Amino acid sequence: TGNVYGVMGAGGLVGNCILCDMVKNSYSTGEVRGSSKVGGFAGDSNGYSPVNSYWLDRPGDDATQCIGWGGGSCTALGAESDVFDETHNVYDTSAPLWDFTSIWQSNNPTGYPSLQ
Repeated sequence: TGNVYGVMGAGGLVGNCILCDMVKNSYSTGEVRGSSKVGGFAGDSNGYSPVNSYWLDRPGDDATQCIGWGGGSCTALGAESDVFDETHNVYDTSAPLWDFTSIWQSNNPTGYPSLQ
């Protein structure tokens, strides 16, 4: 949830995510700043995508996509309120796919979701 300031390969959760598909049930919400390979979740993913993972797309920071370089993707959350949204609807890809039944527990409104 903290802010990240780097030069190359700056990511909200991880810089260089060598086996990003091994990263599961995670999110990043902080501001990300850097000059190249800047991603809201990972700076470089080596072509892998994190599983069931999210990033808060903060307008104005340097991260314009989930993964800065190397391919891969995760779900973008468009607003702070999406982080606390308990919607779990696998048929609606525009909604966050938080699973508050078996993976996450809601700490709303006092904090971000945490793993069960």
